Amino acid sequence: MHLLSERVTADNITLMLDDYSICQLDRADFMGKSLLAHGIKLDGPLYWFCRLKTKRQNEGRGTFLMKRLTEILDERGWWVLNGVNPYGALNLEQLIKFYGKYGFIHFDGDTGMYRQPRPIGAVSPRATDVARN
Repeated sequence: MHLLSERVTADNITLMLDDYSICQLDRADFMGKSLLAHGIKLDGPLYWFCRLKTKRQNEGRGTFLMKRLTEILDERGWWVLNGVNPYGALNLEQLIKFYGKYGFIHFDGDTGMYRQPRPIGAVSPRATDVARN
């Protein structure tokens, strides 16, 4: 598995693997009010987690994409808001646990999660390390 495409702009992050598994986020500063309502103050841009879709399960593709995504977010100091939606193979509890491994914090009723950037050096192993295993 390898990264086929990586597009990072001020408005969008799109990562795609060679089998067309995809991770996509869009800039959504206007959604910061939902975090402020919970006492969470942003100190950087906010992105909405649009989707993480893998073509095959249990092969590390989602992990690979998430590790690369968190590298990008941490390098740039960007926040993420995620409305977890269990429409695929994982249920809500499994998704919350999965995203939690990458620094997402469950905060809003059933489905809301956010992630603030981590200091460089405090991140999980790099995505390239996952691909070698």
